[in-house]
Amino acid sequence: MAFTVPTFNLLCNIWTAGMGPPAAPRLANVACNLAWGRRVQTLTVGSGFVPMVLLLPAGTDVRFSRNATGPDTIECPAGTGRYYTVLAVDDLGKGFPNEHRGAAIEAITTFGLWPTPIP
Repeated sequence: MAFTVPTFNLLCNIWTAGMGPPAAPRLANVACNLAWGRRVQTLTVGSGFVPMVLLLPAGTDVRFSRNATGPDTIECPAGTGRYYTVLAVDDLGKGFPNEHRGAAIEAITTFGLWPTPIP
């Protein structure tokens, strides 16, 4: 069976590094897929949350930087108040019809505690 492009069944909001709510996102309602499974490492980082992978359409402008600008902030699903910081970004299936982008993300509580269950 050939590998196919993931289904982008959720929407997310993306803020430029150093920004976040209540400012308007740089990109709003971006199609995405929030994955937790084989693509994710099993160790914890920083906050103690297990990193997740946000799958996005090819060419989506999501950024990670170790310099002064820092990583983007993502709210996924859009409008839920669940925020993540970007740990890494790379292209998956580059040069093939199934190309898409993956961002390793980590939960943050910078903008308040996570609502549970997901609204």
